[in-house]
Parts: sequence; structure tokens; C-alpha cells
Amino acid sequence: MTTDIETAGPRLAKLGGKLPVLLLSAFLVACGGGGDGGGDNGGGSSSSSSSSSSSSSSSSSSSTSSSGGGETAPDQPTLTMQPQATKTFQFSWEPVSGASEYRLLENPDGVSGYEQVATIDGETSEYGLVVFLPERVNASYMLQACNSIGCADSNPVSVEASELTGAIGYLKAANPDANDYFGSVALSADGSTLAIGMGNDDGVDNSRENSGAVYVFTQSQGIWQQQDYVEAPIPLQGDFFGIDVSLSADGNLLAVGAHRRSSATINDPTLDDYNLMSGAVYVFIRNSNGWENSAYLKASNIGQQDYFGRHVGLSADGLTLAVTATHEDGSINSTGSDDGDNNEANDLGAVYVFTYRDNTWQQKAYLKPSVYNNGDTRFGSDLSFSSDGSTLAVGMPGYRGTDTTPDDGIAASLKGAVYVFSHSGDTWQQDAFLKAPFPDDYDSFGNSVALSGDGNTLAISAAGDDSGVAKDSADNSVEDSGAAYIFRKESGTWSQTDKLKASNIGEDDSFGSPVSLSADGTLLAFGATFEASASEGVNADQQDNSSLGSGAAYVFRYKDGRWQQQSYLKAPNTDSYDVFSEDLTLSANGDVLAITSFYESSSGEQDDNSTDKAGAVYLY
Repeated sequence: MTTDIETAGPRLAKLGGKLPVLLLSAFLVACGGGGDGGGDNGGGSSSSSSSSSSSSSSSSSSSTSSSGGGETAPDQPTLTMQPQATKTFQFSWEPVSGASEYRLLENPDGVSGYEQVATIDGETSEYGLVVFLPERVNASYMLQACNSIGCADSNPVSVEASELTGAIGYLKAANPDANDYFGSVALSADGSTLAIGMGNDDGVDNSRENSGAVYVFTQSQGIWQQQDYVEAPIPLQGDFFGIDVSLSADGNLLAVGAHRRSSATINDPTLDDYNLMSGAVYVFIRNSNGWENSAYLKASNIGQQDYFGRHVGLSADGLTLAVTATHEDGSINSTGSDDGDNNEANDLGAVYVFTYRDNTWQQKAYLKPSVYNNGDTRFGSDLSFSSDGSTLAVGMPGYRGTDTTPDDGIAASLKGAVYVFSHSGDTWQQDAFLKAPFPDDYDSFGNSVALSGDGNTLAISAAGDDSGVAKDSADNSVEDSGAAYIFRKESGTWSQTDKLKASNIGEDDSFGSPVSLSADGTLLAFGATFEASASEGVNADQQDNSSLGSGAAYVFRYKDGRWQQQSYLKAPNTDSYDVFSEDLTLSANGDVLAITSFYESSSGEQDDNSTDKAGAVYLY
């Protein structure tokens, strides 16, 4: 995902199937289990379990004794829960005499029914469960105290939406300074590694203005720690290293854009005044010594102010890398490895595809839009790979035409389009050219894009959409409220299936950008960077509009054959013009959502606004 440092200022100026636990006076004969569940941040040993059949019914009172042995089932435990950062529900209880183990049960939304999520040894009296906060509104939990005779249930403990605020993670740069804009975000597939780019960072000693840096955080059992601070091998003022970042699925490969790097060749990364802001990309590998720079990449047709590296995207295996040059000027329609160097299409943009082969990165494709108008811009405003790198979606919000026919009329402005490419071997071809069904001027369709892991579901933002109702294509009653479109590929053909709007549609909210999609294509997160509610946390008051430009995010889940909004997210320290959700990303497994608050101004404590536009990242 990516931030939009260069445009944020002007925009601100405008402003089933689970069994319920039955509380019966009966006991289970077995107390075992195994499988998948939440993380452990508590004491003692534990294991996870999703065995609903063995945990769905239990006792709320104790048994008398076993036949002839004198052993009785445990007494009823008393469970308490405290949400805490980061993303953790901390459970505790008094030890229960005779319990050989405890089992934690979860009803994630209060209606789906209970499933076992952890097995905890009998010597333990606390447990930390790491959760995905946007889908734990109204969750409830029970603890079973078990031995060979049976189990006894605690009373349920419910989670109120207001309690979730205290569990939101809050990350800052180690040395926050004014105007750092911390930063663009990328997650590993399991959500355990987080890279945060900060293109405006001035170096550890603040001696190189906007040289840029990347902060890498890792988490274990809900505890997040900064692992490293990564700079370019030869950091130079004005490079904006970290303007965009991307991680491989395992989190061990990191691509970093430096779109204003002013060097002429791959072999000479020093300043070259004749190639100002041509841009570059760095690739780092994580090893036992930290992060090692393994590659320095340039476009094969280097040009001044091309901004190569403005957006970067790695495939899951880290062997394919796509790089945008949003101001590249070539007018040649091509999907080959040759370059357009005629510079006849000012700021049209280009995308370069590299593959890692024979221990080196090789440029394999130079992609341009097959359909464009004179004056079209921003091809490569965003991009997204399928997991295997075989499908690539590229946004072009600066496309001005109305359909597949270019439209050079003055009235046709920033309608937007998305191009989908695929490859066979080393040959890339354009598969689809996608438009909104009823494109309007300044909709900016394609400002942000996200593909599912299999490449068959595509989410597209139209942050400038003016509709007040998702289903009414003729309605333009709420200017720049924003929207998101969902496309599906069936039998090789792409078609729109849904148009989504925020639950609290508002003028100038810019809902839909950015957008992120889980690998299985069933979980979506959208930003609304200029949403104006002053509320805080999860599912708070959506109708308050007293905090202009504070920003919000929305999480949707595809279930029962349709997309349903699951939660409405705000920062825990909402403030006007913080631009919360300027960037966001979901981990591929859907367990972690990282959201940038671009202009958040604290120096470290959430209620401190002493460091203007330092930026912060929140974890849900």
C-alpha cells in the first residue's frame, strides 16, 4: 500500500455452523482438543483448539464424584477480561481446585455460537488472546475448568465496542519529528512483520532532509517491537526513501521505493543533477544480521522526474516485483521489455516488472495503457499482484475517457480506469480494461486497487464518487463522498458485482481509498481519509461531523452471498486533520489491519500534540 504525500495537503484544504454452548447441569467426559486459535500472551503452557464438538456443551455446576474414585469435577470458574494493546484480550481467573486444564471458548460476534480457541494447563490463571478487533464487536467468552470427570463453565464475559479502544495498537517512530509523515505500510502474510516507510525522515541526526527511512516492527504473542531502522546504503537528501514499501509473504524480503532518487545508472547510486528525481528501488533481505541491501534497481529508460519507485509491489514468493513510474512520458503502447523513450505523453506513467532469476533481478516488462487520451496521467497510481505474481492490476485515476474509446474533450477529466495484465512465461499482456459503469468527471476510479490471492477478485476505489446511494447510478448528491467497486473474473471475463458505500456517507469523505483485500478475497478494508467524526475506537458515533479531516476506516466481510460492513474504525486519539487511513493494509490471512494516521502530531503519547504531522500507525 502507499501514502499520497504530494496530494494530501491540497485535499485537506478542500475538505453459522457453530454449536452454541448449552448451560446445562451435565458434564463432558473428555477435555481434549486441538487445532487453530488465538495467540497466547499469558503465563503457563497452552494450546489452541477449534473443536466445536468437544466444547459446545458443558456444565455450569460441579459434579459429585467419579464412580468409586472420590474425584469430583471442578467448581465453576470466575472469568474476567481486560482488553489491552496490542489487539489482546487478557483473561484471568482464580485457580479452581481439581482442574487439570482450562479451555477458553469464544463467540466472536455474540450470535455465531461458541468454539474452543485455547487449551490452557491447570497451573495457569491468566491467558492473552490476540484477536482481530474489527470482528470482535459484541464478542463473548467463557472459561471451562476441566478434569477427567468433566468441565464446569464460567459465566459469559461480553465485550462492549467501547472497550476495544484500549486494545488498539499504537506505533510511532523512535525519533518522531515534525513533518515526518510516518508512513506507508506493508505486512507479511501472517501479520507478524510490519514495514513502515517514512519518506520524509531526515536521518537519525536530522542532517539529511527527506532522505527517508523504513522502520521494521515484529510481533510475538501480541507484543510489537521495533526490529530495525533501514536506510539506503548511500542516503541522500531529498530521495524520499520509503515513499512506498512492500514485503514478501514470509516477511524476509523488503522492496523500498525512493521515487526522487537522482542517479543516472544502476552502478552509480550517487547524485546526478542530469537525472533529477528519476527514482530508484532498493531490495533488502532479512538475515541473522538484520536487513541487507541486495539490489538497487533503475528503469531501463531513465528519465528526469519519472518518479520510478513511487509504488512497489512484490509477489508472495518475492520473486516478482512491479514498480511504477507515475510521471514517465513514453507514448508507446507496449507490454514488452522494450522501453518507450519518445517522451511524447507527458506524465502518462509506466509500470516495470522485474523477476529474480539466476541470482539477479532482471527487467522483464515495460507496461503502458493500451487505451489513453492526450493529457491522461497517473498510470501506476496504485498496483496489486495476485499471490503468485501472474496477475497484476494497475490503477489510472487520471484517465479521461468514458469507455474504450479515448475522449479528448475538455469535459472528460479524471474519470479513471484500471488495467489488468497477466503473463505467460516472460510475456505480459493486457487482459482487461475496466471502467465504472457510469463514470463521472473527477471520480478518480482506480486511485487504489487490491487483488485477492487467486487474482479473481478485484477491489477498486473511486474516492471522488459523488453518489449518495450505492444502487442509484444517477445520484450525485454527495460530492466526493467516495465509493468502491468489486469486480470478479469468471471464465476469463471481468464483471462488476458490487458497489459499496460507507454506512455514514458524507461530503468530501473520500471513502474507498485506500483499499486492501485479504488473500481469500472475503475481507475488505477501506479508508475514508477526510471523514469528519470526532468519535474514537470501534463502532462509535458515526454521525458526528465535528472533527474535519480526522479520517476513518471501514471493514467489510463477504458472507451469505453479499458484502456486509462489519465495523467502523477511528483512531483512539482522533483529532482534526490527522488524515487517519491515508494508508492501510490487511495481512493476507486477515488477522491484522495496520492503518496510518498521516498527520497525527504526538511525540509519543497519544494525548500529546507537540510534534506536528509526525504521523502514527494503528493496529486493529
